Amino acid sequence: MATILVLAIIAVYLTWKARKYLLLLSVVAVTAGVSWFIFQNVPYLKTKFTQGAGVLQRKMMWLSAIELIKESPVIGVAPGDSEEALVVSYREKYFMEGVTSRFDAHNQYLMAGVSLGLAGLMALLFIFYFLFKEAYNQKNFILLSFLAVFALCCLTESLLQRRDGTLLFSFITSLLLFAPKGQKTNSYLEPVA
Repeated sequence: MATILVLAIIAVYLTWKARKYLLLLSVVAVTAGVSWFIFQNVPYLKTKFTQGAGVLQRKMMWLSAIELIKESPVIGVAPGDSEEALVVSYREKYFMEGVTSRFDAHNQYLMAGVSLGLAGLMALLFIFYFLFKEAYNQKNFILLSFLAVFALCCLTESLLQRRDGTLLFSFITSLLLFAPKGQKTNSYLEPVA
């Protein structure tokens, strides 16, 4: 969903900037049509959005995380203790699904606050700020798009709490940020004389 949203925003921006208003209208119509088609034909998504699946659970997780941040705002509860602290909070709120499933906060920003306090949250936000700024300055719209999708997904998932999310973020970001730009490197394809 975040990917569709970011791609639509980029397409709207580019068509608006090029003053191609008919194309802009087409992009908006196609995005709306494709989104509607997907929601109607993918049973998982239809159930998720019509029954509000996950909304009440996330509310409980987010409230518990905010409460933990308020209890230890400066240094947090420590990265290794954040999951257990959340489970204790869930138990106090009688959120048994969270206790048995040992849910994290399902929000990377809140998890940074729980684990490392406001200093950790500010560090995470600074990392995103720096990367967005660099992507914009380099006119690297692929990196900018990746960061936008990732930052949006961090609102509903704790992507950096697991190894695969951390590896994905660090690898893709490093690849897009530090890869040489504008140089032809296909010399290995040329025959040797």
